[in-house]
Amino acid sequence: IKKLSERKDVEDNLRFTRQWVDLASDFISLMDSKGRFFYVNNSICHVLGYAREELQSLVIQDIIPELNTAAWTEQWAKMLDEGTLTIETSYRARAGHYIPVELKVNYLEFNGSGYACAVGRDIGERKRAEQAIRDSELRFRQIIENSQAGYFYIDLDGKYLHVNSAWLAMYGYSSPDEVIGRHYLMMYPDSDLAQAEHNFEKLKFGDVIPTGEGALLCKDGSIRYHTFSAHPVLLAGEIIGMEGFLIDITEHKQAEDRLRYRSE
Repeated sequence: IKKLSERKDVEDNLRFTRQWVDLASDFISLMDSKGRFFYVNNSICHVLGYAREELQSLVIQDIIPELNTAAWTEQWAKMLDEGTLTIETSYRARAGHYIPVELKVNYLEFNGSGYACAVGRDIGERKRAEQAIRDSELRFRQIIENSQAGYFYIDLDGKYLHVNSAWLAMYGYSSPDEVIGRHYLMMYPDSDLAQAEHNFEKLKFGDVIPTGEGALLCKDGSIRYHTFSAHPVLLAGEIIGMEGFLIDITEHKQAEDRLRYRSE
């Protein structure tokens, strides 16, 4: 009687576990070394548009076409070696569309046979968000490159990470390679070094400089004057650098000097 009771408890636990896995929102499947489905839960059947019996008659290559026999064999060997794999791929649904997924794949043994236990999640929303960020960054870079104002981006060590075409033209440089990686102080005449370092420290500790005037050295040693604005660059709440825009006012300043000279 005790053994029958213990066996019933085990069977009840197995049924409970099966029900829990069947109802999980993650896409759960078990595959053998040939890539044949041994088990699939409700979520993966629903998202791919298959009945359970249909999906369990397929192989992994039917829903991940890029994972051909050679690739599956390679991944199986890697799983045996590492125990766990994390894979970003796409499932092909019955209707033909693709669903981006992230898979956590673990090796599992049952009744003397080995299986790949894959737990997947739909990462379509994350992929779309990442693409939106990339598109936004591209648009921002295009705006910067097409701007008539000079743009600069400096890291916390004071080294140039990016300047746009207008900035290069203002100061007589033909290529970003002449500037990127060099310290910002190379651009300042001696008379402006102290103010430049003061501004750098303000930005480094989170202050914004909405407007200012200054002078920078050109490649040929001449000086050009500008107005500027600058602010810290943040990533995940941490300051990682500073960026800003310059507008050349050299001709305007020279005209003011001529008027002042004549008035004297």
